[in-house]
Amino acid sequence: MIANLVLTLLLLFTVSSAKVFTDCELANVLENAGFPKDQLKDWICLAKAESSLNTTAVGGPNKNGSYDYGLFQINDHIWCDPEKRGGDCNVKCSDLVLEDDIGPSMNCAKIVYKVQGFKAWNGWIKKCKGKKLPPLVC
Repeated sequence: MIANLVLTLLLLFTVSSAKVFTDCELANVLENAGFPKDQLKDWICLAKAESSLNTTAVGGPNKNGSYDYGLFQINDHIWCDPEKRGGDCNVKCSDLVLEDDIGPSMNCAKIVYKVQGFKAWNGWIKKCKGKKLPPLVC
């Protein structure tokens, strides 16, 4: 019940304050955070496919009842916990939907990538994998 209340409040907050990146803004932030330059097009494509570059996006419920959070749509079944710091990223899911700080999302996305690669994200598989991605002209 508390998880539902937290999710409802999170969704209300999400509607009122969202940061939506441009491709170049996100590329610069990711590069400054140490994401490999040769992967930036994939990360941008992934974020577009998963959240439309919206830092406060919340998706779900998925078939298994889980939800996805933030720019990279990190799933609460494995990676974060809706009520406290936890999951394999040791992060509270609400920390993944902060408008002004995508640090937790980037850190968790790096962990997900290290464990499963880009194939962890269905959006990347459907819209980015094996496709000629447009150049980043910033």
